[in-house]
Amino acid sequence: MNKLARPGLFLSLASLVSLLSLVSSAADLADPQTFLSQTAYDEIRLSPDGSKLAFIARRNDFEHDREVSTLWLIDLTRSGARPLRIAEPGSGSGLRWSPDGRSISYLAADLQLVSLEPKPGATPRRLTDPA
Repeated sequence: MNKLARPGLFLSLASLVSLLSLVSSAADLADPQTFLSQTAYDEIRLSPDGSKLAFIARRNDFEHDREVSTLWLIDLTRSGARPLRIAEPGSGSGLRWSPDGRSISYLAADLQLVSLEPKPGATPRRLTDPA
């Protein structure tokens, strides 16, 4: 990892943690509706070169009775960079970077392996066929 990525990584992670603590402390988590409407951030993955951070945000969609996942990306080389939404797979897990850092893969809701370039508007590409 180069030295330029380290300060950005620390600042972005610190920003994410402080945001999460503010949301949790401001909400009345004793109320079931409030508790279940919180957004969860998980599957946080650092790119192989340390320049990008990808993560999945999950929230409950009560209107459609489902969980919704969104794939986000933060460029750690830019000071003050904000997360960019790069995909809304509906539901996904197993987030992984390719060894060269040019794509991200995840397991979609239909249990198919999907890959996409880490940029906004990228088109997901199925790597496995439903059998």
